[in-house]
Order: sequence, then structure tokens, then C-alpha cells
Amino acid sequence: MTASFLAAFSVFGIQLYSSAANINILPSISSAACAMHNYEMSLLKQVAPTSPEELFNHSLLGLGGIIALMRTNRYMELKREKAAKGESGPSKRSVKSKPKSVQSLQLRFLPVFWLLRLAFWMSGPYFYQVYASKIFNGEFATQTIISRIFLFGFLSIATLGPLMGRMLDTCGRKKGTLTAALLYTIGALSTTCDTLPMIFAGRAVGGLGTSLLGSAPEAWVVTEAMRGKQGDASYLSETFGIAYSYDPVVAIVSGQISGAVAKQHGPTGPFLFLPAFLVGACLIAMVFWGENKAETNEKQEASKKATVRDGVKIIWQDKKLLMLGAIQSLFEGSMYIFVSQWPPAMAVAVTRAYGEGASVPFGSVFSCFMACCMIGSSIFVSTSKSGIFLERHKTKMLMLAAASLAFATCIIGTNSEIYGLVLALFVFEACVGFYFPMMGTMRGKFLPDSHRSVIMSIYGIPLNVFVVTVFLLMGQLGSSGAFGVASVALSLSSICMLYLRRVRKREAIQNLEMIRIAFRQQCNVRMFTNALSPPRLQRRESITMQIFQQLRIDLPAC
Repeated sequence: MTASFLAAFSVFGIQLYSSAANINILPSISSAACAMHNYEMSLLKQVAPTSPEELFNHSLLGLGGIIALMRTNRYMELKREKAAKGESGPSKRSVKSKPKSVQSLQLRFLPVFWLLRLAFWMSGPYFYQVYASKIFNGEFATQTIISRIFLFGFLSIATLGPLMGRMLDTCGRKKGTLTAALLYTIGALSTTCDTLPMIFAGRAVGGLGTSLLGSAPEAWVVTEAMRGKQGDASYLSETFGIAYSYDPVVAIVSGQISGAVAKQHGPTGPFLFLPAFLVGACLIAMVFWGENKAETNEKQEASKKATVRDGVKIIWQDKKLLMLGAIQSLFEGSMYIFVSQWPPAMAVAVTRAYGEGASVPFGSVFSCFMACCMIGSSIFVSTSKSGIFLERHKTKMLMLAAASLAFATCIIGTNSEIYGLVLALFVFEACVGFYFPMMGTMRGKFLPDSHRSVIMSIYGIPLNVFVVTVFLLMGQLGSSGAFGVASVALSLSSICMLYLRRVRKREAIQNLEMIRIAFRQQCNVRMFTNALSPPRLQRRESITMQIFQQLRIDLPAC
């Protein structure tokens, strides 16, 4: 990374000196500038990476150093807080007083989550390459055919996703996780086929598996925590923070494994190897997970279980859920566009920078992306533990993501240096690392348990409509246009987040008076029961606390 930035600064210096040389003020200044120009050119050749592998290996080392500094700084902060507050201070809650039920829930959830993510990331570096290597009618697959293959996966999610979400709520989240692993395995094995219909069918099945992998484990852990039997719901943000903080490490490991496997067996090798990790995740879930389903109201009839129509009605009546769905659809749609377009954009940039024979080291690039995600998730963990208002920081993150893709659009459109493109993509990946634990925490807080999986599946409909529309127009847009559309979508998601903050602030003002009344009632009951016997005192205070807990609302720090 250091070499990359030095090279960028060198190029900037060369341009400055060159422009100075064109100003004919004094012949001595011109000759000195030309000499400095030659010196900078020689220095650039010495400092700049000589190959794409060297560029991204240096970048990975630099990103690893940033992660190490952030972890060290966080460790020192916790150590200072513990020393300042003492062993019995509030910080002990997060260090030693974590309930055993929460520890048990995390120990059962995190290994399954990371194994599923390991299998998912195994296909990441070669998801584009495996289809680009296919030969149809004597020719390699074109960009149009690859876009249609991606399109089939998104169409399957858009059409069958809500139905799968309803089955997830009614049949159980554990069964949904096992089904997700099975469907994803079928989709991975379909990459060995050489006929276009089989590849389309496999991508459709794999798309459903990807959708369930993103919703079933999350719905399971949120339900277990919210019901209070397996853990305290206040630890959900910590659980998601840990899960997504180490998810980039899992992705980096999977990128190295997939790179080694691809060297031996080609781009289809990682897809044949990943089912082993899915089997391991399923075994742990089958042994240690209990089944949970959506809670239904006692007044509901047995036939009126979670339906798609009820989920749409709930979303439409709650502006928070409506804005949350818009943010998810716009951001994740932009992310899918990024996933499909960064390989060809990076290939063009590498060829322009290092010549026709240079190739993109997809495994190293993927590892750098995941290191950036780890930086973003580490920032989320720091902000969540410090009690900072999360929606405010997510607004800034969305704006930064929009700016990074807009900058990447300019770089691709103007055929600029590769260093600017790499920097823009790294910044966007850091925003992705911040996004996922944030969105998981917000979904756990806002979505009702009775329709959790249905609503998450409904959110996938506008997401996939957006992605499908962009993929249909990919021939006219190109990589530059696709990145431009993604940056506009991220800008719209920033506006939705600002509106969500406004709604939350208005609800906080409305509920403040209710909390004050409940607090006065609690104080009055305590004064009245002080004269009563201890058993009656305890019973009255217990009833009062139950009322107060029902009325107390988690207010955002506006």
C-alpha cells in the first residue's frame, strides 16, 4: 500500500514539474524542471509496483497494518476504561458479567455463521471467472450471457423469495438454514455443467440458497435472543459485531484457499470444494440448535399465519420499516452491481497499467477487499460499544460509499491511473463492512418476530427488480454507467436514512411524556408501599416494574 501511495504522489509530482517546464520564464527553470522530471520518472520506476501481484500484496500488508493499529488502539482504550472505573464498574458487564445464556448463544451461532460464510466467500473471487471460462457454440461466454446468468439468480429470488420467507417463519429457521445449505450446494455444483439451460437452472437454485443464507441464520439468532430464553436482546449488536468483524478474516482465508484450489482445478475448483464447509455448518446446527418459529398472537386463528400480504401491510403502515427496506434495497443492489462489474473494470485498469500480458490476481484483490471490510466492521464495533447514535454514523457511511463509487465512475470513464480506482474500491468495501452488522442490528430492533423472515424476503423484491433492470441495460451502460447508477442509488439511500432519523426523533418526542408519566407512577407507588409489609412491598414493586418495563422505550440520542 505504501508503494502505491508513493507512486501516486510521484505521478502528481511529475505532472507539476512538467507543467512548470512549459512556462518559459527562465531557461534555467525549464532545464531544472526537465532534470527533475527525469529524476521523478526514474524514482517512479523504482517505487511503483512492477506487477499487479506486487501492487495488491503491498496493499494487503498496508491494510493489515491499519487493522493491527485499530485493534491495538481498541485494546488500550478498554484497558484504560477498566483501570479508571475499577473492577466493579460498568465496563465489567461487557468483560466478565456477560450472561452464560448469551455466551452459549454466541458459541452455537458464530461457528455455523462463519462456516456458512466461508462457503459463500469461496465462490466470491471466481464467481465471474467461472462463467467467463464457459464455451457456448464454440465461443467463450460474452458479457451479455454472463449478465443473463446473474439475472436468472436475481429473478428466482424476486419471484420465490417471499414464499421462502413465509415457509421460514412457519416451518422454522433451523430447517431454513439446512435448506439454504442444500440449495447453495446444488447451485455450486451446477458450475461444472457445460450447457446453458443447466447453468441457468443452477444459478436460479443457487440464488434461492444465497437468499436463505442471508436471512435464516439471522432470523434464528434474533428470535433466540428476543425471547429471552437463550440470551439478552441487548447483546444483539455485540453478537452481530463479532460475527461481521471476523467475517472478513474468514473471507481472506477462503480467498487464499480458493486461489490455491483454482490453480490446481481451474475456476470451478472452489465451487466443488465449498460443500464441505456447508456440511460442517449443518452438522453443528443439527446438534446444537433448537428449532424456533415465528410467534403468533393468541387471538390469531391457526389459519392466519405469516403471509406476504400481512408483511406488506406491516411495512406500509410503519415508516421505519419502509425506509429500512428502501435503504437495504438500494445499498445491496449497488453492492451486487459492484460485485459483477469490478472484475472487468479492474482487468481493463491492470492491462492499461501493466501491459497486455498482465492478469488480475483475483485472490489477492479479494483478500484486500475483505481486509477493508474488516476495517469497516471494526469501526462499527467501536461505535456500538461507545454508545454512539448509529443511524447518524450510517448516514455518513452511505454518503462516503456514494462518493467512492462516483469517484470510481470518473476514474473508469477517463481511463485514469489504477491507483485511484483501487483506492475508491477499497473505501467502498470498508463501507460494506460497516453496513452489514449495522443493518443486522437495525433489523433485529425494528422487525416484528411474527413476520421477520417474510419482511426480509419482501425487502428482496425491490432489490432484485433494481438489479435485474440494471443488468438488462448493462450492454448500454457498461462498467462506467453501472457504477454511476450504483452511486446514485447510494445517494438515495442516504436520503432515506436521513428521513428514518427524522421519524425516530419524532417518535422519541412523542414517547417522552409517556415515560415521564410511568416514572412518576413508579415513584408514587414506592412512596405508598414503604408503609406496607415487606411481602406486599415486593409484590407491588414487582408489578410496577413490569408496567414500567412495558412502557419504557429505547430512545435514540438525537
